[in-house]
Amino acid sequence: MKKGVIYTAVTGGYDDFRTIFYDDNFDYICFTDFNFGHKVPYPWKHIRLPPSKLNNKDLARYCKLNPHLLLPNYDISVWIDGNILIKKEIYKYVHSVLMDNEVASYEHWWRDETEQEFYACATQGFDLVWRLKKQYLRYKDEGYKSNIFF
Repeated sequence: MKKGVIYTAVTGGYDDFRTIFYDDNFDYICFTDFNFGHKVPYPWKHIRLPPSKLNNKDLARYCKLNPHLLLPNYDISVWIDGNILIKKEIYKYVHSVLMDNEVASYEHWWRDETEQEFYACATQGFDLVWRLKKQYLRYKDEGYKSNIFF
């Protein structure tokens, strides 16, 4: 089996490094926009991002969505949010999911339609409504199909 990477991003000091279950099938990388002043918990490797004009949320999102650019030497990459704690070995599970899929995501506990996520992001102020609608319309133009439209 191929070596993978588990990665995260801490921008604007929003989250912190977490000590997680170590599996030697993975490297562990955390991107930050600041110099981490004290020792990084094992097994994390700290990578300082170059200065950016992106806001904290968008900089973390850039890292999340671009492992192929930031981590090109890995065949398997697993993003975890800063609030996620890995408690046991996950490599066999990750490998089995990615055997038949190039990209995978967990199922949301409540929302099962992309439009529901757009609506939640809009009502909770995570992004501007016009920007979310523009993104939604682009998805639709590219052939995305769903049952709910707004």
